[in-house]
Amino acid sequence: MPPSGLKRNSEPVAEAPDEPSESIPEKRCGPGERLPHPLKFLAAATFLALTFLLGFFPLKDTDFWWHLRTGDLIRTEGRVPHKDIYTYTVPNAEWIDLHWGFQVLISLGYQIGGVPLLNLAKAVITTAAVGLLLLGCRRRGWPVWVAVIAWLPGLLVLSGRMYIRPETLSLLCMSVVIWVVFRWLERPRYVWLLPAVFLCWVNIQGLFALGFVILAMGILDAALRPSMWRRDRREWWGRLIAACSLSVIACLINPYGLRGLLFPLSLVGTMGNPVFRTIGELTPIPQFIRSLGIREFPAEITIATLPQAISVSLKSFPAFPLPMKMHLVAMVLGLVSFAFPLLGWALCRVRGRSLAGQADSGTPNADKPSKKSKKTTEPLKSSKLPTAPVNLAPFSPFRAMV
Repeated sequence: MPPSGLKRNSEPVAEAPDEPSESIPEKRCGPGERLPHPLKFLAAATFLALTFLLGFFPLKDTDFWWHLRTGDLIRTEGRVPHKDIYTYTVPNAEWIDLHWGFQVLISLGYQIGGVPLLNLAKAVITTAAVGLLLLGCRRRGWPVWVAVIAWLPGLLVLSGRMYIRPETLSLLCMSVVIWVVFRWLERPRYVWLLPAVFLCWVNIQGLFALGFVILAMGILDAALRPSMWRRDRREWWGRLIAACSLSVIACLINPYGLRGLLFPLSLVGTMGNPVFRTIGELTPIPQFIRSLGIREFPAEITIATLPQAISVSLKSFPAFPLPMKMHLVAMVLGLVSFAFPLLGWALCRVRGRSLAGQADSGTPNADKPSKKSKKTTEPLKSSKLPTAPVNLAPFSPFRAMV
């Protein structure tokens, strides 16, 4: 009889954070199969190589140049700007430039190796971020090729946004936060990475606020697990609260202090301004589709106009440009990936109630269920959702980037 902490092959096994019924046991290599199948390496390597190659294209983003100029000024003057130095129609307007860290980095990179070096760095950073999501945020027991297929639509959409922009570093920061959230039940010490990540992120771009959204989904996921409210989990919760509190404090360490921390909220308040609709990356999807000549598409998507939007999209789909097709397909796949598990859970609940009703109504043999039927119906009584809020997190970086 082997000890409880060992498998039959005498390999140590980490304790699962939850009940065995709530998690899929991690598959480990036995003594005779120390290395995974070469095809697993090939699938992951091919996907990451594709990510790397998609990042190589000529410089197209014109925002690069004012970011570069600002980085040069910060290095020359030794201070971060607080007043707008570019918009001559609004001289000396307040400017909260949270991009300053990115701007200094590209200024240094441009001085060393020009645009080719920055292009290479951008491809490497994007590949690292995608690789962390692909391999580090994979559900236990899932083959690598399944993860590759699941991430492929998102990669194709992301390929249209692989510019030398602050969002490239934001994608890396988001990937680290998601990885920590996916692993913090079994590796609680990972949460101490969060303050350092947010300290870097707040000095790169205002998208650091999305990191707290991801943390909120992860905390909600943990709170919905009954096993997380046991006494032995108090230390875990204390560590998480401390790490999240330090992350908020870390976001105050920026050239603008509290104003920098609250800057994303002020941006949300200005997004309704019609001027933002003229910016390509902020153009609402309905407005973009109507600009293609498809006037029957509703100007706004609501519950009432959703059927019309779906009908027009299906009819006009061949006329959409390729980026729009990839965007819509990725959105549909993301919706389906959450709708199907919820539908299956609902069907199991309905079936379980139906079987219970048959038993109460005196259906023949209902009072003497066989071992097989008892084994089959027991899982149907579980009310645990098949998907958790944290499972939405890996999809959020690509949705935020496009």
